[in-house]
Amino acid sequence: MLPPSNRPRSASNASNDEVEEANKSPVLDGNPILLAKPHDELWYKDGNIVLATDVHLYKLHKGILANCSTVFRDMFDSLREEGDESGDSAPAVCSASCSEKWENVPLVKMVGDRDDDVYHFLMFFYKRSFFRAHQPSTRTFAVFSSLVTMGAKYDVGEIRSELVEFLVDFFPTTLDAFDKEKSSEIFSDTREGQAFWLLRAAKQFLNEPTLLPSLYYACASQPLWTIFSLSHLLDRHDVEIIIVGREKMLRYSHRVATALFHPYADGHLRCSSDCLNAKASILQAYPDSNSDSSWHPPFPLEIAIDGALAVNPDTSTNVCYSCNMNYRSSIKAIREMLWRDLPYIFQLGSWEELLN
Repeated sequence: MLPPSNRPRSASNASNDEVEEANKSPVLDGNPILLAKPHDELWYKDGNIVLATDVHLYKLHKGILANCSTVFRDMFDSLREEGDESGDSAPAVCSASCSEKWENVPLVKMVGDRDDDVYHFLMFFYKRSFFRAHQPSTRTFAVFSSLVTMGAKYDVGEIRSELVEFLVDFFPTTLDAFDKEKSSEIFSDTREGQAFWLLRAAKQFLNEPTLLPSLYYACASQPLWTIFSLSHLLDRHDVEIIIVGREKMLRYSHRVATALFHPYADGHLRCSSDCLNAKASILQAYPDSNSDSSWHPPFPLEIAIDGALAVNPDTSTNVCYSCNMNYRSSIKAIREMLWRDLPYIFQLGSWEELLN
């Protein structure tokens, strides 16, 4: 779940004068706006618009907000001039009119928006180093979640572009790039099941189809109990794609093991009894070698180039040189095949179609 927002002051711990004034002030989500405080950081003396949550007031600049968001631009266009009784009301995502002001500055109530989300959203525009794709220290899951929520609601293309630039490094379109980044931490505050949150963000807001094969794979490679426990984050169709795709990927996992006994193109067909016994022992142990106790062999994209040989290094020394080299070539081919097929596995067409 997203992190909880700060609790606003309630009338029970406000002074009697504050309560009396609050009863006459505009109300947001059941809380008088008077109980919200000007934000320490996002309160500009030259600001010409105040955004109000149930916790803070933000005195900002219409021009900056309108330039970033089509929703804010339309909303400000709909604000009536003082004394004008006509005009359209603001969009449903906000409530705004010149009858609501703070110290003679128009006030907009951020209806339905959590204060934390609003703060992260505004800091993205007012502090350029707040969240940047290539600055790991700024990348937190909490901020990412806020930017997705607010970016989608207020139609902010700049946020969409920044988040896509951030994620393409971790969910790339080539196997070499995938191998390079698969062990990297995406966020400084790693979250359990974050691949499911990222897939939902990609489907609902980011509109970048090249991210989807790797994101579906990241979800499908989780243990089944993890998939089911986080399935509520996705629609039913996406969950079905993940489950079916996972079953398809298991075929490639079994090929990793059985490739030990394939005849090889170099004509090497006979092995010593030591080699055969070693391969049989490795094949028997391989299905139980998955580190996450998933009761299936590891998926090929998660293994090293030595594949099943890594299960028991001592036993693997008895595998003859020709079998060892041929097997490594087979593993490389299986991994490349799985990567090539990844979009098809998750009903996305081909890489070429996604890239075009």
